[in-house]
Amino acid sequence: MEIKDFRKPWVYKTVSLVNWLVIPAVAFYSVFFYDWGDGYHVFTEPQRWMRRQQEAFFSLSPEQQKIVDEETKQLDNAASQKPTSAA
Repeated sequence: MEIKDFRKPWVYKTVSLVNWLVIPAVAFYSVFFYDWGDGYHVFTEPQRWMRRQQEAFFSLSPEQQKIVDEETKQLDNAASQKPTSAA
């Protein structure tokens, strides 16, 4: 007598897909973001590299900062010169 599996075939495909997504995600997180402690460990250099990439992505270059400063100054000047309406 053969025992029939009660699970649908899509369950196996879904579990396989989840495995292919979750395992690399956990490995990526473990290498680049997990806090392994204060001492030097095998993932110290990859984590430093990732921090440098994040800082470069989320910061402005000196030229960009200059543009932002100029625009902020212009907006401040325009706001201070805006006439107030008398009620």
